[in-house]
Amino acid sequence: GAAAARSNGGTDGTRGAGTERLNVSSCPVLAASVALWLGLLITLPARSSPWLAAASGLPVLALASWREARRRGVPWRTLVTQTADWHGLGLVLLYGVATLVSDAHGITTDGTTYFAQLRSLVFDHDLDITREYQILGQPLRPNYVVPIGPTVIWAPLYLIVALVDTIGRGAGLWPAPADPTTIGLTLPFVRAALLSSFTIGAVGLVALHGHLRRLFTPGIALATVTLLFGATPLFWYMVYEPSMTHAASFGLTA
Repeated sequence: GAAAARSNGGTDGTRGAGTERLNVSSCPVLAASVALWLGLLITLPARSSPWLAAASGLPVLALASWREARRRGVPWRTLVTQTADWHGLGLVLLYGVATLVSDAHGITTDGTTYFAQLRSLVFDHDLDITREYQILGQPLRPNYVVPIGPTVIWAPLYLIVALVDTIGRGAGLWPAPADPTTIGLTLPFVRAALLSSFTIGAVGLVALHGHLRRLFTPGIALATVTLLFGATPLFWYMVYEPSMTHAASFGLTA
């Protein structure tokens, strides 16, 4: 009996250690998958097919789901059944990202000032954004005193894109633009800003869903969050006008 117990214990310990190693090793794989998908979204041409953006994100969602099943030590199908609402929310947000990439309005209205100031700080080290406004095709304003919130939220991903762009131009992978002022204002930089705002809004929806799930059934929580996202102005400000403050304000408040 003791020998059997030791044998079982050794088997369980080996299995546990193997599972732990699998979970640890899958973290970089998931992170790399997210980074690659984000890079694809940022570099897709304007007005790309939403199906391309959505289809490219499905493997990332599947990998995240599979990793969570391994972490919990349950079969993947069991996890999907138990957390169908979370998977449903993931698909809803994936639809939002795909629509943003294919049909967002870009940097407009108040977002022009936030974006122009970020570009000017990073590349010109000042806040003279007259030239940025001209390139973005926006009318000049009497003053440019605005909140700094969106600029702070956009900065991390914007700086990563700036670093990759600098390395690419230095290595001759793509040419430098004729007008240096356009550096930092092209589509990849715009996408970095828009996706950053969408991400903060999505985090707010995820947090709200988790809270509602503790109070009501998973189905009610999912229906509520989906309606909040799709049947209120939040969809407009997360998908079509994410350069304004609304998506980020919602996410941080939630």
